[in-house]
Amino acid sequence: METLNIVDQYIDCCIINGSHYDISLATVEILKNKYKYTGNNIWYYLSENQEWVLDDKQVNLKNDIKTKVCNAFIQRSLYWDNKASEITNDINLSIDFKFRSNKLLTICSKLKDDKYILTIIKESKSFFNDK
Repeated sequence: METLNIVDQYIDCCIINGSHYDISLATVEILKNKYKYTGNNIWYYLSENQEWVLDDKQVNLKNDIKTKVCNAFIQRSLYWDNKASEITNDINLSIDFKFRSNKLLTICSKLKDDKYILTIIKESKSFFNDK
């Protein structure tokens, strides 16, 4: 039996209902220790030289959600798609794995939408809270 890493566990939880809360938990896990929220819509990101830098209008955070978070969801989608392809003797299991893959791809497409990203950021504030 394979062991899931924590990011995959959070992403797989999004398959069930894909709530903003579930997606924000996955986002926090993927981007943890890279962002902090100090209140009043003020965000900071950890720069390459390990200094906290003001993230004006959450530009870096939005970009990381569109790239890093989305890529993590795509990788997990590919995992489920590959699992579906490996199944030869159980069509129902194969269909279930395909469904999981498609559900994650649907979430990925939402993670490219600025309005949707703002909802995820709003939901994530308390998890990145620096207080």
